This record gives sequence, C-alpha cells and structure tokens, in this order.
Amino acid sequence: MKFLKYLVLVILGLIAIYIIACLSSNKITEVVVKRELSADLSTSFTAVNDFNHYQNWNEWSKMDTAANFEVVGSSNVGDKFQWDGEEIGTGYLVKESSEPNKSIHNHMVFTAPWESEGEDLWAFADVNGKTMVTWTTKSEAPWYMRPIMTPMLSGTMEKGLDNLAAYLETMPVSKNGVFIKEKMDEMKYLGIRNKIAASDLVHVLTDSYEKLGTYCNENGIEMAGMPMAIYYTWENDSTDVVAAFPVSETVEGTDGIDFGIIPAANTLSTVHYGTPESTEESHEGMYAFFMAKNLEMGGPVYEIYLTDPTIVEAELNQTKIIYPIAEAPEVE
Repeated sequence: MKFLKYLVLVILGLIAIYIIACLSSNKITEVVVKRELSADLSTSFTAVNDFNHYQNWNEWSKMDTAANFEVVGSSNVGDKFQWDGEEIGTGYLVKESSEPNKSIHNHMVFTAPWESEGEDLWAFADVNGKTMVTWTTKSEAPWYMRPIMTPMLSGTMEKGLDNLAAYLETMPVSKNGVFIKEKMDEMKYLGIRNKIAASDLVHVLTDSYEKLGTYCNENGIEMAGMPMAIYYTWENDSTDVVAAFPVSETVEGTDGIDFGIIPAANTLSTVHYGTPESTEESHEGMYAFFMAKNLEMGGPVYEIYLTDPTIVEAELNQTKIIYPIAEAPEVE
C-alpha cells in the first residue's frame, strides 16, 4: 500500500511540475534549425518558395499521406498551401513576402485541432555554390502543449530539411532567379509599335522583325545588338509593345518604322533560360524583388533576345529582361 501511495504522490508531483512548466512557458514557441544544402542558391530557394514543391519534402505531408493538400497559386505574395488531415489537422500557409534567393515570410494559420497563428520564416545564403538555409517557426500553442512544442517541432523541422536536401538532388538545376543591378547605356533603335492581344504577340513580333530586317538591308543599316521588345503596358490579355532592332547611329525611319532612343538608366536585370513564352516566372520574380526593395519602375520593360529560339534548345535559349529603376527624388 505504501508503494501505491508513493507512486500516486510521484505521479501527482510530476503532473504538478508539468502544469507549472505549462503555465510558465512562453505563449509563443520559436524554433530555429539550419542546414547546408548541396544545391545552388536559386534551386534551393525555388524548392521552398514555390508551394507546388512543398509536398515533395515537407515532413508534415509525409506524416499524413491521406491528408488533402491544395496549392492556390505558386510562389507569389498571397498564394497559399492548404492542408486538411486527421493526423496533421487543418490549416494553411499564406505568402506574406518573398525576396528572391534571400528570404521568405509565410504566415501560418491553424484551424484544427486548435486555432492559432504563427510565422514561417526562411533565410538563404550562398556558401561557395552551396546554400545555407535557416528555417524559423514562431507559433502559438495551447497551454498544455507548450513544454513539448520545442522538441516536437525541432525534430520534425530537422527531418523536413533532410527531406529537402534529398529532394533537391532530384530537381533540375535552374539558372533563373538571379537579379543584377546595373547601369544601362543609352540605346538607339528602329522599331514597330503595336497594341495587340497577348495571344498574337509571337506572330506580331516575328512579322515586325522581318519588316525591320528588310528595311535595314535595303538601306544599309547595321544592327548594333540582338532583337528586342519594349513593353509599355501589359494589362490582362493585351499589350502595347515595340519590336525593335538596336542601331549604332541616328537613322531615318519610314512609315510604320520609327527611330527612337532609350535613355541611360539604372536597371534591374536577369537572364531567363527557356522559351520566350516561359519568361513569366522571371517577370514575377523581378516584380517581387521590386516590391521587396520598395523600388519604382522608371520606364517600360525591355526584353532582349540573346539567342534564336528557332535554332537553340529551349533550356539553352536566353532572354535578358530589364526593368528600369526610377531615380529617387532629391530632398531639398
């Protein structure tokens, strides 16, 4: 009987200690894990930033394979990764901000088995061609779960980084997502401007380049670079675009072919690898970078077609995308 009495006292004591630990623990649990990944910075960032990759490495997804997962969007601010399962509960991540190849901020919302919110934060750094990733979660938990949240989360997050490292071995290496600030010199050009449906873009650009080539040949005008496009607007499914050939000298245009000058400017640029039709992902990355840095556009967007997509394999085709940066006003 004494043994049972002591056993009950021990159990009650442990319960009391646990309750005290629960009540004295922080309401917010913060867990930080780090890992060096063998993949390059761009590939590592894409695997985390694009929610379409999440199920391939996220440990919670592997813990409950019967759960329902849904991606709303992909990698833009406001996009979501949602889950609903018996073992992992119900909730979603929503992207708050994303700075290409540097950081990601997702907001976490849990609706079951309890309601709470938190933050899912990522930082990326290049280490001699590899990637050092730091994953931080800050989350609320019911008072009775607080003492065990840190060891439980840290173990699951460590497994998640192990899964991520393994998944990166299967991903194709992406060269996209590298953004450079550079000065663009003044550029002269001959161009044909059209306001068209986006679906007609390839046909109109091809036709315009043929007309420009014929005009340059007939008038002894030499190109000073690769063909390019100047996008004044892109709204819904229409665009105001100039198909242009850069030239080195001031030349006369003709009916429908205009001479113009692009002023020198500070710019943000990237080289997109893939077909011209696939540049949307790089434009989205550029736009997100602009928003993260609080930059303003200083003019139309330029695309320079560095290779000929009709003779170069898609993965080797290169399009340089240039966004002019508006100069900050002088403070008097």
